[in-house]
Amino acid sequence: MDIKHDLKSIIHGQLEKASSPIFLKRVLTVIEDASDDQKSLLEAAEKISKMVALFIDKNLANTISEALKAKINKIV
Repeated sequence: MDIKHDLKSIIHGQLEKASSPIFLKRVLTVIEDASDDQKSLLEAAEKISKMVALFIDKNLANTISEALKAKINKIV
């Protein structure tokens, strides 16, 4: 299983009920557009965290950020 699929699963699980389908699609696009290298994926995770904090909730943004970064650092 590739890293992007795992990251999208984390995001989907966290945001499915907390956001609109349009917002979820936009956030998932950030992961899709990132390169497969660690730096790019960490930058994407940071961008997603900022989006979630701005439009939904800061605590949820922190939760998502920590989960994504842990997965990226574990696999890549």
